[in-house]
Amino acid sequence: MIQIELSGKFELFRAILNECESIGDKLLVFTRSLLALNYIEQWLERWSSRSSTKWIKGIDYFRMDGMIIWKSSSY
Repeated sequence: MIQIELSGKFELFRAILNECESIGDKLLVFTRSLLALNYIEQWLERWSSRSSTKWIKGIDYFRMDGMIIWKSSSY
C-alpha cells in the first residue's frame, strides 16, 4: 500500500479539507488522474476508520469520473 500521507500535496489537501469542514464549506476537487481519485478515496476510508469524522461515499462525498453509470450520476 502506498503511504499517501507522505505527499506534500496531500498534506495541503488534508489541511484544506479540514478547514472546509470546520467552517461548513464544501470542497470540489478536479484532477486528470483516476489514480489520484483512488488515493483520495482510500484515504477518506482510512481516515474514517481512525477518527470520529466519518466519510461515507454517496453521502459525505461523491466521485464523478468517466466510469459513472448514467442513472447514478443525477445528484
